[in-house]
Amino acid sequence: AVALLVAGSGLFRPSITLALSQLYTHRDHRRDPGHIWFWIVANLGAALAPLLAGVLRTTAGWRAAFLTAAASLLLGIAVLVVGRSALASCAQADAKETSCDGSDAHANSIGRLWDLIAVALATLLYTVGYGQLDGALLLWARDRTDRLLLGHEVPTSWFASLPAIWVLLLGPLLLAVMSKLRRRRREPSDLGKLALGLIATGLAFVLMAIAAAVTGALGSPLWLLGCFALLVIGELLIMPLGLALMTKIVEPQHAGLISGVWYGITALGFVIAGEAGVLIQQGRPGWSYAALAIICVLGAAFLAAVARRAPFRRADA
Repeated sequence: AVALLVAGSGLFRPSITLALSQLYTHRDHRRDPGHIWFWIVANLGAALAPLLAGVLRTTAGWRAAFLTAAASLLLGIAVLVVGRSALASCAQADAKETSCDGSDAHANSIGRLWDLIAVALATLLYTVGYGQLDGALLLWARDRTDRLLLGHEVPTSWFASLPAIWVLLLGPLLLAVMSKLRRRRREPSDLGKLALGLIATGLAFVLMAIAAAVTGALGSPLWLLGCFALLVIGELLIMPLGLALMTKIVEPQHAGLISGVWYGITALGFVIAGEAGVLIQQGRPGWSYAALAIICVLGAAFLAAVARRAPFRRADA
């Protein structure tokens, strides 16, 4: 069962993001918001699924939970079958536009290579930081956070659901800000958005470094709330937009392959995140969080340098 789940996820996730990319032409300003909305909806499902599964398991048993999951997957297949023609026509329109102006946007193969390296680095660095949510930061919530609320102790597991909640709250706000900046022609470039995401991630670990320095045995949960909020801002600017940019940089026939590479990079990032979490627990957390912050800021500086050498790759291009 687990092998089938892994195989299904490996086939579905790159394919659905590729299909989403093909809904918009490369110059369509709705492309980035579309990917962010997709990320918001995915997090909504991630937040609701455990709650629904828990209720079904408690009230009707495991059989009902598994049947509901199977029914939802069949419904998803039906939606794809019904909307297949629309997806195909959009992909053909995007291919025609790419054939007309692709040389104008991505003529320099060296520039495209630098773009790919920058996006891969941003994804890797962010994933290493984000991986601490389920590791070092969750242990911080358990061991070094005052979890008493109105006389009751908040379960540590509740902190694990905070990122999805922050995505639902901050996602629409971020989209509104981007829309306002676009109308004023001040929207950052594609790589600029990723750099801002890394800066937000670095600030998240600056907060935790300060918390490690100033708190005693138990600290305020506000440190984690602020850290999670900044990590989610980084997530919204890097994860959906990074994948959208990678599929935008390469030729259309290579979009599926590059999507798989992107997911491979995230997998490598989570492996490194696990090792980093061990070092954080074994060493001094404050210094470790400060090191993560510095690495993220240096990564943002590299992205800014790459963006400056290719000024034509702007979001409104």
